[in-house]
Amino acid sequence: MRIYRHGDILLKQIADIPKNAKLLNTKVLAEGEATGHLHEFMGKVKIYDIDSTTSEEITSKFVEILEASQLTHPEHKTLIIEPGNYQVIRENEWDYFSEEIRRVQD
Repeated sequence: MRIYRHGDILLKQIADIPKNAKLLNTKVLAEGEATGHLHEFMGKVKIYDIDSTTSEEITSKFVEILEASQLTHPEHKTLIIEPGNYQVIRENEWDYFSEEIRRVQD
């Protein structure tokens, strides 16, 4: 199993993309909330989304890498991601002021 960390994004290799995942017409994996910088693929990839509610916090993304592809972001080292299927996991943090878990802002 392969695992890649790219800033606040973690890619964890999985056997298959879920059947109910919908193909997105993009190579942008995530956009930084604070800076607007993009985690973006260069290469043959398919990004899928499962949105079980309207809340962004419950959105799950998956990536099918068809050939070794670069994952880029202006503030992180470019990674080469090997072919396979991956679940996208966004890093969370505990906010002591609001006493809530929230998504890390990149």
